[in-house]
Amino acid sequence: MELTRKSYLEKIFARRSEQLSGLGKRVKEKLRETAARDAEEGDWLLYLAATLPVKDLAEHEVTDYLPFVRHALKLRKEVPWCRELPEDLFAEQVLYPRINTEDISFCRDLFYDLLRPRLTEKELFGDPAKMAEAALEVNYWAQENVTYQSADDRTASALTVYRSGSGRCGEESTFVVNALRSIGLPARQIYAPWWSHCDDNHAWVEVYADGGWHFLGACEPEPVLDLGWFTNASSRAMFVHTRTFSGAGSMDELAGIYGKERADRCYLDHAVTYELVTDHYAPVRTLNIRVLTSEGAPAANAEVFLEILNMAEMMPACRLHTDGQGCVRVMAGLGNVHVHAFAETGGRTLLAEENVLVREDTTVCLRLQEAGQIRQPDQWIPFDFTAPLDSPVHHFILDEASKKNRDERIDQGSGIRDMRRGSFYQKDRAEALVSADRNGYCYSMDVKELLRLSYGNFEEICSFLEEDCLGDGRYREALLKSISLKDLRDSTKAVLTDHLITASPFSTDYSDEIFIPYVLCPRVGDERLTDYRTAIENFFSSDLKKKMTKQPWQIWSWIRENLKQVSEMDYRDLYLTPEASLKSGLTDNQSSEILFVAIARTLGIPARLNPNTRLAEYLKGDAFVSPSRKNKSLIPRKKHAELSLVSEKPEDFITRQSFTLCRYRDGMYSRIECPSLPAEGQLALLLKSGDYRIHTVNRLPNGNMAAYIYDFSLAEGERKRIELRKREVNLSETLSRNAIDEFMVYTDDRLEDKQPVSSLLSEDMNILFWLEEGKEPTEHILNEMLAQKEEFRKIGADLIFLVRSREALKQPTLSRTLFEIPRIRVIYDDFRDHVSALGRRMYVDPEKLPLILVMRRDMTGIYASSGYNVGLADILIRIVHSFE
Repeated sequence: MELTRKSYLEKIFARRSEQLSGLGKRVKEKLRETAARDAEEGDWLLYLAATLPVKDLAEHEVTDYLPFVRHALKLRKEVPWCRELPEDLFAEQVLYPRINTEDISFCRDLFYDLLRPRLTEKELFGDPAKMAEAALEVNYWAQENVTYQSADDRTASALTVYRSGSGRCGEESTFVVNALRSIGLPARQIYAPWWSHCDDNHAWVEVYADGGWHFLGACEPEPVLDLGWFTNASSRAMFVHTRTFSGAGSMDELAGIYGKERADRCYLDHAVTYELVTDHYAPVRTLNIRVLTSEGAPAANAEVFLEILNMAEMMPACRLHTDGQGCVRVMAGLGNVHVHAFAETGGRTLLAEENVLVREDTTVCLRLQEAGQIRQPDQWIPFDFTAPLDSPVHHFILDEASKKNRDERIDQGSGIRDMRRGSFYQKDRAEALVSADRNGYCYSMDVKELLRLSYGNFEEICSFLEEDCLGDGRYREALLKSISLKDLRDSTKAVLTDHLITASPFSTDYSDEIFIPYVLCPRVGDERLTDYRTAIENFFSSDLKKKMTKQPWQIWSWIRENLKQVSEMDYRDLYLTPEASLKSGLTDNQSSEILFVAIARTLGIPARLNPNTRLAEYLKGDAFVSPSRKNKSLIPRKKHAELSLVSEKPEDFITRQSFTLCRYRDGMYSRIECPSLPAEGQLALLLKSGDYRIHTVNRLPNGNMAAYIYDFSLAEGERKRIELRKREVNLSETLSRNAIDEFMVYTDDRLEDKQPVSSLLSEDMNILFWLEEGKEPTEHILNEMLAQKEEFRKIGADLIFLVRSREALKQPTLSRTLFEIPRIRVIYDDFRDHVSALGRRMYVDPEKLPLILVMRRDMTGIYASSGYNVGLADILIRIVHSFE
């Protein structure tokens, strides 16, 4: 290790160890022991101790990270492409254990053992000239083992993702980064925190090869780098970043570590360094922000959130802090960003906001004010939120031979993956479980599905169920049903048994409706699931446990009085497990809430995190109440305000899609969980007094949004009625101008006569329908077309139905539509690539059929729809008329 790196690490760790008191002393002793055995290992373990999030040091002994150090040092010595790397690249993107918010477990020896023979056989391993080819082959291997599956917010370890064979994009990319690092290829996760053009986000991978960074879709192999379905989508992002863990405590310190040029691309959010890489994917400009106090002086160290309107809420994408002049500068894409600043001034929290459109280098100056002075209350204020235009930095079109080879390999990989995932389930053991009488209880057939969904964790879950010998089978089954799907895939028998045995004595104290979800269930929030009950039982004295049981608010008092908060110096998106908090003496806001619930359940007190506020509550009488920060229960009902949200078009107001309700607190507007408007058009809510905000959003097909913002206040006991509004827009505002790459279709159902689609377009305007005959969404659009058949008979556009085979034409509704509107032409497609690729290209859901694309003859897509939307046939007619 370079002397300069070691000296700054020693400085950072010395500062950190003082903050961590007892934990710091334990880590320091482990470092001393490691350095005495092996100086090189000691140096690199110091690097991790100085830079890893504090919670990682609290969750694991620092020596638990030695396998990462030893594996990386082996690569450094034995693998040429790793040996030639600069030390900072080796440290941050090969050796480093943490990538995202994943549970850390050592997987790199396993992945190395699986990948090296494969790469060696293909003559790809170790050669610096073949780093790119090796990375592509790793991604094919990843696709053979893991596929996409939506899941909860807890990020599973790369090992769990491998064993279960699935993960969401953040988990797939963490898995691929670990695989690449396992063979010494520098890799990092890339993240678009929120898209501007649609309600979603995405994560993918960059690998260092041929002297630079190149991207690839995790578990989505392509035959070349810098190609993925998100190439165009990423060009519409306002911010794209990657995480590193520098240990820097200030931007000046970061400049000393990274150099000024690289540091200028970064911002610090406590324990995390975010490096912006937006310009790898999209045109960018500089956004300069200056924040002033209410008196006009520079607001130093004000917090500045750069927010994207997504899911009808202003979602933070970057969190910055102003310098001594009240200034901050950031690289941004070419669209709208909501700038939100706040600061403590004289015991008050003041804020400032502005919706900024970035097209050129832009400067904005904000003056901090009271929340109620930002805009006129009780008024619907319209605003637009414009997404960056589709303008990819990278554009590569595969030839047909490359596509065919890729598709064949993907098919082969999918078969390998499906066979591996299917091999975990042991049918005979599952059948034996559900057929046996266990002291008067038989497991339900649901258990077979739980076992199937446990995949590579089948043995642990099955063994847990098989151990029923005391007539507790129904609670074993209930426990498994109370945890998440992801918990089934990485919980051990020992952990599950600990929760079952410790909770069982309380089963007679409550009904199953209370006992199972609020006492027996081990899952609290998004923390890693552990056997915390035994740890909690052993930690507290009998007298203190009795006091806590009698007065549950005493649990909260103990947490606040005995544990040190690390919220302001650590990775905010990580949560400490309950026993890690107790052992380390550290906690943070959300970890404290989790710990309260864990202690309460261990003591037999029903408890939960409130589904709206995510704050801890315990059962008192027949209601859940808060262990108040002042030892009081929830605000009495009579002091609540009553809010009624009403609309004559309730279908227009779907929560987290077209509207949200937020409450102001400590400088931020935070979303309140509330349902969509019911069919009767009125939603009644009981709320605390305070300042509130409503967003209503009309998301347009071109990705832009026409929105309203409505600020209001509620006083104790007040009744308020608000009629919701949604912005109306002109049809021309909804249309896109997206270039569509040529694609091939078939003129016969044998899928042999392949032709470019452009050669089949006979009109300037063309409407293509990929149909799923007989399915409800397709039936709806066909019936709408039949209802307006006269319009479609004379519409000034070519109408083209795409189906998989001639058999589809026999389906009654489809057959009738072709008869009633004879100008419709039929061509064929296997639906393999085009539905997904075109859906993503037009920014509609790529998984839903029918896909309907309005396209000009010059291959410009101007409108698309997937699934079914009410009145779609009329929209298509109006679009065509608007161009006539």
